[in-house]
Amino acid sequence: MIRAITTVIVAALVIGVAHAQENDEPPPGAGQNGNFHILQLWTGDEDRFMAEWAHPTPPNLTTTTRMDRNQPLTQFILFSNCTPDIDGKCLLNAAIEIFQPDGEYYGDVLTFPAYDNHPAPPADLLVIAPNSIGIRIEDGELLGGYLVRMTVTDVHGGRMAVSELTLEAVEATISD
Repeated sequence: MIRAITTVIVAALVIGVAHAQENDEPPPGAGQNGNFHILQLWTGDEDRFMAEWAHPTPPNLTTTTRMDRNQPLTQFILFSNCTPDIDGKCLLNAAIEIFQPDGEYYGDVLTFPAYDNHPAPPADLLVIAPNSIGIRIEDGELLGGYLVRMTVTDVHGGRMAVSELTLEAVEATISD
């Protein structure tokens, strides 16, 4: 089951968005178009993630790509270097496609404003977009790899960045 969620905007995190060497591999879930960077991170504990995010730079974030059946995961969309309009605000639209282990779509393509005309963060700062999604694999749904393709459009900059990440759905373990 997919659900839309809203997270809290938090303070910016300084990152080195320096030019990567050609042979450098981006981290899983990252995408970019020029200096516009995106990253999707997933967690099973949204409150813990936000508490860790609030720590000094760089925070040690608890993330996962494992989905235990019937346990929700929350996505966080991080970005840097959006293009502001004349009023200094950015508009980022997200489209999330999820593919089941059999290659079929998992639900509908989800489209929403990830960052809806909020003030542009300073250059080269990674921030959390206030809107994202959550997912939970329920009884009867396929186990295995779910490919999450996230396309974020920087509307005022006329550019898109694409991120792909595979979440592995497994049977939940029973604790004694």
